[in-house]
Amino acid sequence: HFSPLVLCLDDLQWADTSSLNIIELLLSDVQNKCSFMIIGCYRSNEVDENHILSGSLNTLAEMHELLSLTKMELGNLGREEVNQAIMSLLSIDGEPQTE
Repeated sequence: HFSPLVLCLDDLQWADTSSLNIIELLLSDVQNKCSFMIIGCYRSNEVDENHILSGSLNTLAEMHELLSLTKMELGNLGREEVNQAIMSLLSIDGEPQTE
């Protein structure tokens, strides 16, 4: 029995073609019966329709029979949100201390 694998990749707006091809290959491997999830993060303000990442995302979206692609757009986090996230991760109660 294998545990699910979750891989988080940040700054995909800087990924090269070979790296994006490997991601596509990993996600389209129908022979792999193990649970596998990739969380990909990128700056949408740096990726337009001509960017290589857009092409990869379109290719993955076309594989809807093989995989489930969910796209979430998050805004920028302010100081208060970052403080709250850090405090939550560290199990700290009270007012944020970071200035």
